[in-house]
Amino acid sequence: MTVAAAPMPLFAAAQTAKGGQAIAPAAHREPSGDPADIVMALIGHGPTSVDDLVRESGLSASSVQAALLDMELAGVIERGAGGVVSLAN
Repeated sequence: MTVAAAPMPLFAAAQTAKGGQAIAPAAHREPSGDPADIVMALIGHGPTSVDDLVRESGLSASSVQAALLDMELAGVIERGAGGVVSLAN
């Protein structure tokens, strides 16, 4: 015999800010701080996957790509084959 759990409203667990507005879960909010600084802290001298940077930074893919483009144009990083980046020599 299985016991069914009581249904939970979809947004019952949502946190609310002052004024009653819902706050997005941390997993869906971008971290505070400059995206370039966050991404830079994750890049090593060896090849680092852009997918790994998105996953580890908590930033959106577009924010990571924008930060990488700025760093590439400034000569800070180099792009490699297969969607990897590394610090410029």
